[in-house]
This record gives sequence, C-alpha cells and structure tokens, in this order.
Amino acid sequence: MSDQADELEAMLAGMRPQFLDTAAERVSVISEEASGLAIAVDPVASLTRLVREAHTLKSGGAMFGFSSLGDAGGRVEQIGKALLAGGVPLPGIEPLHEAVAALQGILSAARNG
Repeated sequence: MSDQADELEAMLAGMRPQFLDTAAERVSVISEEASGLAIAVDPVASLTRLVREAHTLKSGGAMFGFSSLGDAGGRVEQIGKALLAGGVPLPGIEPLHEAVAALQGILSAARNG
C-alpha cells in the first residue's frame, strides 16, 4: 500500500467506532418507524424517514468497510421504497420487519466483533 492509502485506512479505522455509534442511532430510528408504521398518523412520512435513514446507513456502511451493514441498510431502503410506491399496504410490512431485525443483528455483530 502507498503511504496515502495507509493514512486513509488509519483515518477510517479511527472513525469506525464513531460510525458504529451513529449507525446504532440510525437503526433505532429505522426500528421505531417500522414498529409504529401500522398506527402512524402519517405512514408516508414515517416510511420516508425510514428510507432516508436506511440510505444513509447503506452509504456509510460501504464507506467505512461494513459491507454487510450497508447491504442490510440497502435492503431496508429497497423495501421501504417499494411500500411507498404501493401506497403502504399494511399486510406488506412483514418483510420490512424481517429486514429491520436482520439489520439489528448485523449491527450488533459489527459492534461486538
């Protein structure tokens, strides 16, 4: 590796713990929005926030070397967008809950491993 690449990797390594803390906050928001979707006053706003948080998590995961976390965030984003496009059919939210649970598990593994 070049000196610049080594410096960049060292910088990213130092930022990873902070990223995981921020990721935990984003996953918490995603989980809250998904859990409350069936009773949300404005389900479109809830899904929009969920999609935005998942997209940010997807991008950050890729940037900081947590590809499985980024992939799981991307899956949540994809399901959220599909629900938005379909007008939020409530029976269709089960895959969202499954994807959020997977995201929570991946985050936990990343923080502990």
